[in-house]
Amino acid sequence: MTDCKHRLDVEAWLDGEAGEQTDTVAKHIAACAPCKAFVEMQRRFDFAARETALTVKAPPSLLSRLDDLDAEAPSHVAPVSRRWTFGAVAASVSALAVGGTLLLRGGSDNEISHAVFGDFATHLDADRKPDLIESDPQRVLAWFAPKLPFSLPPIGALSEVELIGGRLCWLLGRRLAAVNFDRAGAAIGLYVAEAEGLSHNGSALPDGETPALIERNGLAAAFWRKNGLAYALIGQPPAPTIVRLTDILRSS
Repeated sequence: MTDCKHRLDVEAWLDGEAGEQTDTVAKHIAACAPCKAFVEMQRRFDFAARETALTVKAPPSLLSRLDDLDAEAPSHVAPVSRRWTFGAVAASVSALAVGGTLLLRGGSDNEISHAVFGDFATHLDADRKPDLIESDPQRVLAWFAPKLPFSLPPIGALSEVELIGGRLCWLLGRRLAAVNFDRAGAAIGLYVAEAEGLSHNGSALPDGETPALIERNGLAAAFWRKNGLAYALIGQPPAPTIVRLTDILRSS
């Protein structure tokens, strides 16, 4: 937790509610070690809680009792989704109870797969809009250009998907570009960052080899490295689609 006076601004930024201050807060996070650590901690907690919620189930006896309570509620009171409430609380409690084990699952501070899965799932759950909504690849690249210390790949090569826009995110102690796509209602995200110091499953990202592929919680993602940059293509389409799109990007 950070004692920085900009803590509330950082929390708003994490929630996608920084508005016109988005870039200003992002620059502050980049220069403020306590806020940077706070952002990393929140990303990990969100991901850990989400993973736990998929496995923690309420006992049948408790679910039955909750159904009875809903049935007994006055007619003018809308039933409460107590199963959802239980799952959310159980996930949070479980994540905290293990003393950090879940928060650190997925590897060390520079584990890109853990960070990307967490950020993408959080982005979908919150139904956040990109910082830039734009379907023209050149305009998207031009928007990113002054904000990044590197150049993005030719995203227009992914002609079979619809370009939605892009956003900036702060993960793994560095600025990442996230380009948003849609394929027949299925969300896809391309993450790009400087590769130095990043790892996958405790090892360096594949460079010039077959990209690493992970499927988790209904998402598929490919990770690779090229010309000093780390890439992650993640989305809701099936793994073969992600692999095919990855091959297009790597060859463009």
